[in-house]
Amino acid sequence: MKQEHDIVAQVRTAQECSLAAAKVIGREAALAAAAAHFGVAVSDLRERDVERERGFYEVDFEADDGEYECLVNVETGEVSRARSERDDDRYDD
Repeated sequence: MKQEHDIVAQVRTAQECSLAAAKVIGREAALAAAAAHFGVAVSDLRERDVERERGFYEVDFEADDGEYECLVNVETGEVSRARSERDDDRYDD
């Protein structure tokens, strides 16, 4: 009886892990969320870098108008710690 209970508990744990893993967004979704946050089209991105660390994707990319970086939550897709350095060519000679 105990052995049967242990097997059922293991199956439930495996199912819960599978459900939790299914809730994690992928790298492309994180990149899309970051681009949308900054108002940049994904097709305009250059030098993309997406790394997963401790529940977040660290997303860095360049576009025609500057450099961008932020953190994207792997479960919710929410963007945080966003920073950009936009080029302003209006004053260049």
